[in-house]
Amino acid sequence: MTPTKTILQPIERGVDFVGHLIKPWRRSTRPRTVNEALRRTAAAAPADVHQLANSYWVIGITCGNHDDEL
Repeated sequence: MTPTKTILQPIERGVDFVGHLIKPWRRSTRPRTVNEALRRTAAAAPADVHQLANSYWVIGITCGNHDDEL
């Protein structure tokens, strides 16, 4: 293993994968992903807000945890 390419850490910290934090007991959307979605939606043109919000909403429901939906 190349030490600069691999991060070894306890499983309790979870695995960061495609905007989600996957832990043995649950999955959740990363806080950075949520904050970025809110920032981009707020900065978008009014005509694009609906489409942009729907794309981020799908990210929230794919993690299986509906507590952090946007």
